Amino acid sequence: MGTPPPGETQILNFKFQNFKFKILSMQIFAPLLLAFSAAITWAQQAQDPVLRSGLRPVYPAQARSIRLKGSIVVQFEIGPEGYTRNLKTVSGRPPLVQSVLEAMAQWHFEPPEKGFAPGVLYTATVVFSTVDSPLPELQTESLSGQSVQRVDVVAPSQPGVVADACPAAADREPPANGADDDFIELERTACPGNCPVYTVRIGADGAITFKGGSNVKETDDQRDQITVEQARTLIEKARTPEFWSLCGRYSSDLADQPAVIVRARVSAREKQVSNYAAAAPPIMKKMQDAIDAAAQTGRWVGK
Repeated sequence: MGTPPPGETQILNFKFQNFKFKILSMQIFAPLLLAFSAAITWAQQAQDPVLRSGLRPVYPAQARSIRLKGSIVVQFEIGPEGYTRNLKTVSGRPPLVQSVLEAMAQWHFEPPEKGFAPGVLYTATVVFSTVDSPLPELQTESLSGQSVQRVDVVAPSQPGVVADACPAAADREPPANGADDDFIELERTACPGNCPVYTVRIGADGAITFKGGSNVKETDDQRDQITVEQARTLIEKARTPEFWSLCGRYSSDLADQPAVIVRARVSAREKQVSNYAAAAPPIMKKMQDAIDAAAQTGRWVGK
């Protein structure tokens, strides 16, 4: 072949250089495009969807009884209507997994303005743990309005203990002041044995009223009086965040045990805590003993 004319050589060189530029462009920009696409996908995955409705997983009784703890990680998609679908367990202990999947199957998320992107994976981590005394804010069943990046499921460390009827955050603040009609009351319930059954109330004016039931010395109503200062000091024990943060009921798997109920009215607000089988946090035992001591119930009970 002969040498091409100079003009054709320049055209060939231009085409060759242009070809190399396209190849070079693909080598440079293709990874950038992939990275940009991945960034968009990551941003979609990083969204923090908020539950419209849904319940906290239940701590399985068997797992709770052996104090089994751990984290369950679940990936899932969200359908166009906001409901979970295609749930997949990433990690977690089998005794806890089923409870999580059953709860998550009912979760309904608040759809964003543009809806949920199809195929985007979200991750929820459910952490099961136990504590020495229940944390009421972690015991509420509803998760509405919350993120699910981390969901805590907490149970008392004592096996078989369950706390429910726990107050909302706004109800855990004690009343700011007392009132003349305040009172504190203690009730002890029956059991198959010889548990004393009675109710004693102490008013803010110091008036004591004792109503005896079974297994007590005095079954007729009894009355007495302490000073207003003594009564107010006792009622002040019920005007603390610790008392108002208690759940309404504490129960145990133990059978045939008595319950002790403390009721208080402080500045027109009333609270009741039921303590079955001594399952409540230690503050309840202290309050029970303080009421008995102030009223000197032993003289009517027969102890």
